[in-house]
Parts: sequence; C-alpha cells; structure tokens
Amino acid sequence: MWRHDEVPNSNLNKYLTSLSSKEVRRSMPAYVEQVHTALAQVNAKTKKPIKVNMMAMHQNSQVLSKCDWIPDECTCNNAKVLPESISEFGRPWLFGYNNNCTRASSEKSLFVGMPAYLFTWDQPIFLIAWNLKEVQKLNAKLDSTSFIEKLGKDKSVEWCCEHFKITMVRPRSCVWIPFGWRYISTGMGPKETVLIHQPVMSTPYLKSHPTDFVDVITKMQIEFCKNNAAKQPFASIISPYKTWLKTFGNNNVPEKKDDKKEKKEKTDKKEKSDKKDKKDKKSSSSKSHTAKSHVSGKTSGSKSKK
Repeated sequence: MWRHDEVPNSNLNKYLTSLSSKEVRRSMPAYVEQVHTALAQVNAKTKKPIKVNMMAMHQNSQVLSKCDWIPDECTCNNAKVLPESISEFGRPWLFGYNNNCTRASSEKSLFVGMPAYLFTWDQPIFLIAWNLKEVQKLNAKLDSTSFIEKLGKDKSVEWCCEHFKITMVRPRSCVWIPFGWRYISTGMGPKETVLIHQPVMSTPYLKSHPTDFVDVITKMQIEFCKNNAAKQPFASIISPYKTWLKTFGNNNVPEKKDDKKEKKEKTDKKEKSDKKDKKDKKSSSSKSHTAKSHVSGKTSGSKSKK
C-alpha cells in the first residue's frame, strides 16, 4: 500500500488530475449526491440511517474506458495494464460511509484481494491494509477479519504491529492497493464520506504473480460470486466477473462439508423416491393385471352358462 507522495518516481498524480477532468467532473458530483442521499435515508427495519452504501458508476463509461487517467505504475513492457470490462466489473465503484463507520465484511469491501486505486472525494479516510499471504500462513479465512480475535490479545497485537499498514488518506488523495492485499476503511469526516474504488482487473498484472497465490485469491472470489450471485448491487456483474476469474487455471472451488452433506441428502432422497415410484408402479401394474384377470374370468363364466 502506497500513497502517491511516498512512492519514488510515482506518477499517481496523473490519476488525480484526470479524475478532475471536465468529462468526469460533470458526472462525479451527481454520483456523490446519490450516495449522500442513500446514506441519509432511514432503514425501514431499524429506523436508523443506513451506515454504508455502495454503487457502481454507469454513466460516462466511454470516457472512463479511455483510461487516460491510468498511472504509469499500471504499464508493463510498454503495454498498458488496464481494468478489464470497465463497463461491467472493472468500472469505478463508490463507497459511502456515515461518520466513523467502517467497511470490514467482504460484501461491504468489493473484490477482496484484487488490486485497486482508492480515491477520496472531499472527506478523509482512515485506512488499514495487510498482505493476505500473512493470513494464509495462519490457515485462516482470507475474506474475514475474525482471525485477529482468534489469535488472542497478545499475539493479535504483535501480529497487527508487524503486518498492518496504517494511514490517514487526505481528501483528494490516492492510494494503491496491490494484488493480494486486503483493506478496511473508516469515514473520518464530519459528514458522509465517499470513497472511489477503481479495481484494476488486469490479466497480465495478475499473471505476473505466483500462480499458486493467484489460484488462492481467485478461488476466494469465485466463492464470493457463489454467495452473492442474487444480491444487489452484485447481480449484474457476477457472471462476467466469474467467467474472467475462471481464466486463471486451477481455480475450481472445493465443496464445503455442508455442501457435500446436502448433496448426499438430496441424492439419497432422490434414490428413495425413485425406489418408491418403482414399487408403486409395480404394485399398480400387479393390481391392474389382477383386475384384468378377474374381469376376464367373469366373462368366461358368463359365456359358459350360456
């Protein structure tokens, strides 16, 4: 995780300038206003203001897809490493926060483990990030923060001191989250805060990392797709995103124990149902045959009397 003023020879300012360009600037306030409006609404169940909000930027995708704002750090061998399918899962996303609210769960932090640029609008963000390789060493869930509690008080403090990268991101600043890193963020402004999350879904960039770790992250994201396929605002982007993830080799998600158990129960139930159907069919056939024989016997008896 780097701030633009902490990276040698960085050109991240190019990103900030372009996000302020006339074409993008015309639509950004409208998007931000939508997030503010959503945050001010009251939850029908709790009767309290909505704490977090998320929405994708749909308008001006042609302007955004020109990618003139992509920093030089996103170029590789003179070939640009760009967000893929920018009209779908690669488009910029806006995260909204009420004052002092934190985004931590995976469904509130889009594309966990995938690279992204974070851009603050008019309020500061308190941000913590860590490398998921370190979480992998603990045999813990990568898309959760519960492993910190499980480490225990002393070990968790030690682990966090060693592996957490912590920063306060000023308004109109940019942070780069590399592949394989996870972050949580808190809105620290006096009013609702908006953070722009620009994922960099780039095949060349991901393939430049160790294959085994790419498999780990893509498997985790395929599991995310499975769990959120019908949920908003993910429903429209899950299918193309999942198709893209599957281009990274051996990333079939192993079945969970609960899934296997449920599958076995369904199979057993089907077999039991099939056996019952066969038995009923056989019984029905036997009764039908007996009935026919009985009718036939009556007919024969009647004929013989005559």
